[in-house]
Amino acid sequence: MLRWCRFLVGLTVLFIMPLGIASKQIVDNSGKSLEWFREHCVPLKDAYHEVPSVERECKVTEFGNLHLVDAPTIHYALYRRLARKDGQNTYVDSAYDSFPSHNTAVVVFEDAGNGLITPIWADLNNHGSFGTWYESPKILPTTLGTILEIPIRSGPKVENSDKHLLWQDGKWRPLETNSWRSQVNSRLPEGYWAWTNRIDVDLAKMQVEAYIWKPSDAMCCPTGGKATINFVFRSQKLEIQDFQHIQAK
Repeated sequence: MLRWCRFLVGLTVLFIMPLGIASKQIVDNSGKSLEWFREHCVPLKDAYHEVPSVERECKVTEFGNLHLVDAPTIHYALYRRLARKDGQNTYVDSAYDSFPSHNTAVVVFEDAGNGLITPIWADLNNHGSFGTWYESPKILPTTLGTILEIPIRSGPKVENSDKHLLWQDGKWRPLETNSWRSQVNSRLPEGYWAWTNRIDVDLAKMQVEAYIWKPSDAMCCPTGGKATINFVFRSQKLEIQDFQHIQAK
């Protein structure tokens, strides 16, 4: 029952108010030293188990920086976050307390001057049925501009639902890069399908190839050919520009 509750809660996305980034929750964005953030977590509010009887534990598991040519240096932190209920010695998230699934939150920071940095964006999960975790952010040079990619992985088959921010007009702006997945199967012959959450899009190339399953195929062995998908950004949203399905011979 516990895992199903987590599954229903899903992934809680937290955006931070400064720099014009859309926000669902205000997080303390006061500037502190880089050394402080290397050792301490930014307080984040969970959608799950957010009650007085729950004690939180948070540890920085990774801290790094990304140097950019056309934007300020970006710093990031990955967090291991656990909860203990009613004074129990067993953490309710202990089943996921191993690499990489223990990286259950990510925070992005920007230089604030005078040797300080400040949080500008954060994302937090509450675990799905197989756990969801974050990997190290990376910079993508694209035709749209400089994009910050925050890889998000989940499940035993390493599905992804990455988040992306675009450096534009002196600010990091969120991009919508996942809704296209719901449109793929409707473009295929009846009964054919693609495992859309496992398609990893290269935003530098704006193209991807995806295996296609027939209705009778086993999960291990798609025989329905491949789909080549070309993308375009419209109003900061990733959309399918061209879709070609090539049947297997």
